[in-house]
Amino acid sequence: MELSKEFLELIGSVINSDEFKKTNYYLRCLKKAPHGGVFHIKHPNIFIKYYRCQTEYYLRKGYNVPYPVEQFIPRIMNAFSSSGINQEELLKFCFAVDLDNKSDPVFGERFGGYKCLFAMSSGTLTPINPESHAEAIIGEAVYGNIPFSGNFIVDEERLAKVFYCFLVMLNIKPFETIQDILSVEELVSGHDKYGLTDVTNAVFSRQGFLLKDTFYLYSLFLDTSICSLRFEKPAIIDVFQSIQSKNLRIFMRLDKTLAVPKNCMITTATIDMQKWRGITFDFSDLKAIFKEKHVTIHFAPDTLHKLLIVITPNTDSTGRDFLNITVEQLWNPERICKDDSIIITNFVHGCYYSDVNSFDHIDFSVNQYKRDDYILKYADAYNDSGVSIEKYADEHYKVWCIKGNTIDFEAWAKLVYYTLDEPFRDLFLEMTCIKTIENK
Repeated sequence: MELSKEFLELIGSVINSDEFKKTNYYLRCLKKAPHGGVFHIKHPNIFIKYYRCQTEYYLRKGYNVPYPVEQFIPRIMNAFSSSGINQEELLKFCFAVDLDNKSDPVFGERFGGYKCLFAMSSGTLTPINPESHAEAIIGEAVYGNIPFSGNFIVDEERLAKVFYCFLVMLNIKPFETIQDILSVEELVSGHDKYGLTDVTNAVFSRQGFLLKDTFYLYSLFLDTSICSLRFEKPAIIDVFQSIQSKNLRIFMRLDKTLAVPKNCMITTATIDMQKWRGITFDFSDLKAIFKEKHVTIHFAPDTLHKLLIVITPNTDSTGRDFLNITVEQLWNPERICKDDSIIITNFVHGCYYSDVNSFDHIDFSVNQYKRDDYILKYADAYNDSGVSIEKYADEHYKVWCIKGNTIDFEAWAKLVYYTLDEPFRDLFLEMTCIKTIENK
């Protein structure tokens, strides 16, 4: 399907706008877990680059697009008017199948099933002739046998929403790096130097949390998988709230880009259940590791992924001894997409005080490395390359933090386990002698 110069300029003006980038980011953070409520992440950079944005959910008649998109639609409709494009071309872009191409440009399939489905179910097209069979005449238009113009009454606002959603699906990789995320992020004032704000009093749910009549989506990098029969919250939030501490504080990013009024919130989460899995930890010899630094690297023979745990004894400003503990997942570079110029890893850090048998805080960040630097870090050949496996990241993006004085190793182990991507969880259990138990 050849698009006119005016139409291509219209597409460019929309997708290059700040509003499109922000609403696109919002939709990607409104990520829907597969059936069962669990993400199965087997490769790096999935959430930022490769997880499909499922906008077709909003294209069904009677369903609304999320509030930030709704606010953007009038601008798109004004762009339709000012661009001088032909409505027939717009309708063909959204609903017609180009039989000369091997696949449909939006849905990637030849025979137009998706186009027919959404042309019929989106509520955009109403046959002018009330006696005509709606499905049949829409099918004729989708396959190019008749024009859209003159045969349908068009809901222009709905058409603008369909156009927007299709552009999101076509705009496959809008975010490549953490810097791209920072460019659309607008943090609420009062955050700490890491960009985190105290959200302890929030009401947490599957895809976000309610705070002072505003609903915020979780960070793009927070895995919202569930872990138990209680499916109302992600596993990470369940662990937070299971910690018995009167002074436990929870910190997250409060991003205005991911915020909507309470009465405008939309969720794509479904009712899912998982067997309950628990872990038990044996740290009976903990005091023995207080005296010197320990660097432990464990790899999976089948994938060659590595898990790095570094435990460093230290002393705080008051003279108290503590352990600085970091856990980082390292993907096998051979399994990374060759087009990826950066690598993002999950990184959990905590400070443990043995005198009170508690971490004073635990935090989760994602680390970003340039590809070449990451390969040297993974190789762990400091004498040859001068790059240590402990090399610090080029970009360190904090996602959440908890603070308290009764955060024991069981809580730490659960938080690490559910924060690591799937290929690294068994490695973590093997490294730390943790046993899993399952309630069927």
